[in-house]
Amino acid sequence: MRGLIYKEMAVFFKSLDKKVILLAIFAAVLILYNKNTNIYAGILLSVMSAATIGLQNTISFMGDEKTGWKKYQMAMPVNGFLVVTSKYISVVLTLVLSLASSILFNVVTGVISGSFNIMFFGLSAALSIIIPLSLNAICLPVTYWFGYGQTQVVWVIITLVTAGFVKYIEKGQGMDIINGNWITGMVMAVIASVVLFAVSIAVSIPGYERRK
Repeated sequence: MRGLIYKEMAVFFKSLDKKVILLAIFAAVLILYNKNTNIYAGILLSVMSAATIGLQNTISFMGDEKTGWKKYQMAMPVNGFLVVTSKYISVVLTLVLSLASSILFNVVTGVISGSFNIMFFGLSAALSIIIPLSLNAICLPVTYWFGYGQTQVVWVIITLVTAGFVKYIEKGQGMDIINGNWITGMVMAVIASVVLFAVSIAVSIPGYERRK
């Protein structure tokens, strides 16, 4: 199991595109120094970072489908349960990177804007966990049951939804609907994403086993 997890993490970091990273840094600078959005920059950048990390996971997993990984797996002392579970564990491990990015973005936002909002910080941290978990909870079963072609369609939908959410926050409208119960809502959303992620594992295993 440890070898499989190491393999997933190695592929994840190896498949990171430097051009995408540079583009993300450029976008982050623009958001941080935009007077109309810098107060929400921590949340905006957390959403963008979490979505990127989540998509990066699915990209590295799709590589297995393209290279016919299961043929190699058949010659190894591992079963489908271990292969699928190792992928899900690697997603959980990358949450550390997502959460760390969220904390960094909010600290920088606080320094630049001259204020620190605990609600924004909490929402950013929650989204940095919810988005990668939910994204992979959806994409991995689709990949295992229907192939990476259909996963790309899901990508487009998720990208459009994420872009719409970012624009909604940029206009300040997204913050207007949050009331004093934001902590309860945040905790419930995190729990829901964890439950969805756990259910996704149970759905993905038979999907992987049926593929040749």
